[in-house]
Amino acid sequence: MNDMDRYELQINALVDGELDEAEAAALKAEAERDPALAKAIIEAYELRQLMASLPDEPAPRSLRRKLKAVPREQKALAKPASFGPRWAMGMGLAAVPLAVMLVVTQLGPKEPSAAELAQAERDLVVAMGYLQKVTRAANREIEDSIGDGFSRPVTEETVRAVAAPFDLDKEQDA
Repeated sequence: MNDMDRYELQINALVDGELDEAEAAALKAEAERDPALAKAIIEAYELRQLMASLPDEPAPRSLRRKLKAVPREQKALAKPASFGPRWAMGMGLAAVPLAVMLVVTQLGPKEPSAAELAQAERDLVVAMGYLQKVTRAANREIEDSIGDGFSRPVTEETVRAVAAPFDLDKEQDA
């Protein structure tokens, strides 16, 4: 686990206003000593501001259908209830680049300036960074909940479990 993974929850809590004053002060003091942490905090605030500044846009019909299908698919797969929020968060973050593109295309027929394109690119990089973090967290959660036997199906343990009913050496010993 790297330092940014360690601070990820604290950064999100800070941006959401969920840290008490002592915790917030401690995190900010650490950020004064760690430029990478300071940058991560700034990026989190910038992403929050960007998302707050976006107008509400209706999702495309195809996306709404897919989102409505997710609960049915999850019920069919009988996943634990804790998977719901991770998938919903991932889908929500996946929609950020789409929302940015919709805003850019809806502004009118004028060509965006170089500064606007650069800002959009930076915003997309930040959004994709958060999407990657969510994906890594979801992957860790999946591996923790279903174990290595399912995440890597051809392991020694699985091969042994499959071969056990056919183990002739045990039958001859009996």
